[in-house]
Amino acid sequence: MMLALRTRRAERRTIARLTEAGANTAERAILLEEGGKVSAFVYKRLGRAGALVPAGNDRYYLNQAAYDAFRGRRRTRGLIVLAALLGIIAVLYFSGVIT
Repeated sequence: MMLALRTRRAERRTIARLTEAGANTAERAILLEEGGKVSAFVYKRLGRAGALVPAGNDRYYLNQAAYDAFRGRRRTRGLIVLAALLGIIAVLYFSGVIT
C-alpha cells in the first residue's frame, strides 16, 4: 500500500512539473530529476504509456492525450476490481458464509 502511495505521489509530482513548465512539445521539453527507484519506475511506466516522450539530451515532454488515456485505463481497471470484490462479497453474504 505504501509503495502505491509513493508511486502515485511521484507520478503527480512528475506530471505537475511537466505541466507547470509547459513541457507539452519537444521544443519545450525539460530535464527530469532523478528521484530514485520509485521515480524511475514512474518514468518507465509513463514512457510505455506514451505519456512521457523523450526529446533527446535527457529531456522529456508530456503527451497529454496519452496521459489522459493512461488515466482512463487505470480508472477502468480500478472499477473492474471494485466490482469483482463487491460481487465476491455478495456471493459470500448470500451463501451464508458472511453474516
